[in-house]
Amino acid sequence: MENIDMIAEEKLPVSTASPDSGVTAVDPYRTRFKKGKSGNPNGRPKLTPAQKDALETIKSLAPKAAEVMESILDSKTASLYAKIQVITLILNRTYGLPESSVKVTNTQQTMEASIACIQGLFQDLVPGGSEDE
Repeated sequence: MENIDMIAEEKLPVSTASPDSGVTAVDPYRTRFKKGKSGNPNGRPKLTPAQKDALETIKSLAPKAAEVMESILDSKTASLYAKIQVITLILNRTYGLPESSVKVTNTQQTMEASIACIQGLFQDLVPGGSEDE
């Protein structure tokens, strides 16, 4: 029987272990990261001089962009759509995107109702699918 740790050390996928070896699975979360070893040993890549210049140019335009957004909000001729876009951009950058979540409750009753609804749709779509005919 092969040792699970040996498979992890050799970085072999579980599927390469023979079925006769007795090995059925290796927990990927147990073997993915080694304790005390950085997942990114070289760190974030350094910016090139051209990238630094571009970033500084973009940052220097920020005050002008803020003035343009302010003029759009104060304008009597700017469209409502443009004003909403500016407001959305400002709020998203200031407070972050709104949190969105969906609560799904799955009870036997809702599942049966969903199945009945889907079956009803298919009966209407498929010729001869209705039981009444």
